[in-house]
Amino acid sequence: MSGKQLPVFVHRWFRRGEGWAYHPSLSGKLNEAIYAVDRVLKYGNREGERGKVEFPKENAWIVYAMRLDLNSEDPKAKNRQPFYLTATIIDHNPETKELDKIYQQLENLPEVEEEGANIDLYIPHLI
Repeated sequence: MSGKQLPVFVHRWFRRGEGWAYHPSLSGKLNEAIYAVDRVLKYGNREGERGKVEFPKENAWIVYAMRLDLNSEDPKAKNRQPFYLTATIIDHNPETKELDKIYQQLENLPEVEEEGANIDLYIPHLI
C-alpha cells in the first residue's frame, strides 16, 4: 500500500456562480485538466457518472465522478441541473479494482463550499 496522495479538483456552482476548487499542487496544470474533462462537463450524465479520460499532456489519466448538485447555493443554477464533479490525476491507466477505490474516495469527499485553492482537496492513494 502506498502513502501517496492524489490531488483533487472540483467543479460546481458556488454561491457566486460556476467555478473550480482545486488542490494547490494542481495550479500549473488546472487549465489543461479542465480542457481534458470538457466533454464530460458538456455531455456527461449529471445524475451520476464515473469515468476516466486520458490526459496526454501529463502522460496521465483523469479519473472523475459526477452527480447532481442538490446543495448548490447559486440561485442561477436552480433550473440548470447543477452538477458536482470531483476528479484526480493519476500517472497510469488504472485497472478496475483501483478505479473503484478512487471513485469511492472521490464520491466520499466532503462538499467544497468555496472556489479556488484548497489544501484539503486530496485523496489517499491506497493501491
